[in-house]
Amino acid sequence: MQKEHYLKDCATFTALPIDERWERAKKAHVCFRCLSNTHYRSECRARPCGKDGCKKTHHKLLHQDRASKDETNGQISSINVLLKKRKSVP
Repeated sequence: MQKEHYLKDCATFTALPIDERWERAKKAHVCFRCLSNTHYRSECRARPCGKDGCKKTHHKLLHQDRASKDETNGQISSINVLLKKRKSVP
């Protein structure tokens, strides 16, 4: 039996890819700044992310590197182009 613990201290949560962490945080209705379920982000006193100079209002565990985000967006764009080409071929 697992004892209760904070999401930020959960080994299962921290092992997840960033996108899945965001989904879990949304489903758990936690503050995206500190991952607590006692308040909302607008009421949170935690500092901005700070990872690699990030000034956005999310927890470090929810930070997505710009390079990996750009790479993902590039992959999605490539897939969309391929799908459009496939649809236009009779």
